[in-house]
Amino acid sequence: MRAKTWKALIVAALAVVILTAAVGGTMAWLSTQTRDLTNTFEPAKVTCKVDENFTEDGTEKKDVRIQNTGTTDAYIRAMIVANWCTADNKVVKTATPTYVGLPGSDWVKHTDGFYYYTKPVAPNQTTDSYLFTSCTPNNAEKPEGADHLEVNIICQAVQSTPANAVTEAWGVTISNGSVSSESGN
Repeated sequence: MRAKTWKALIVAALAVVILTAAVGGTMAWLSTQTRDLTNTFEPAKVTCKVDENFTEDGTEKKDVRIQNTGTTDAYIRAMIVANWCTADNKVVKTATPTYVGLPGSDWVKHTDGFYYYTKPVAPNQTTDSYLFTSCTPNNAEKPEGADHLEVNIICQAVQSTPANAVTEAWGVTISNGSVSSESGN
């Protein structure tokens, strides 16, 4: 009986050695035969910025548009915030300046205070029409202690596809590829 036990142990040991050599050889062959794969997927970026000009003396903001600085088509919205400020930029009072061309064609104002550009804007492109063409202070409303009018444009972008991304983010309706003139959030 002892001889049979030794033979079984030797056969088992040989099987382990053969199996180890086979697995090791296969792994060596695979590591020399296959190339590393690089993931080339790059997620889309959705960003925007204000594109604006000023008069030569710098006292009047004009020709305000929004640029899609992202990598995919996007819907754009903007809000205008105007305040009378002190020389050290502390807000004294909300202002109502005079805007020319507000809103431009292809812009709609919703009850949430935002102006929505009705069409998607391609990457590195600006809105075709201006949000407004000029803005001047209404000096009759200038409060005591105010030094200057500060007009800020807050802009946001959302990817244009799928259309429900815009609806979910902003609560607006997209119809035939355009933001509707119905009220938003």
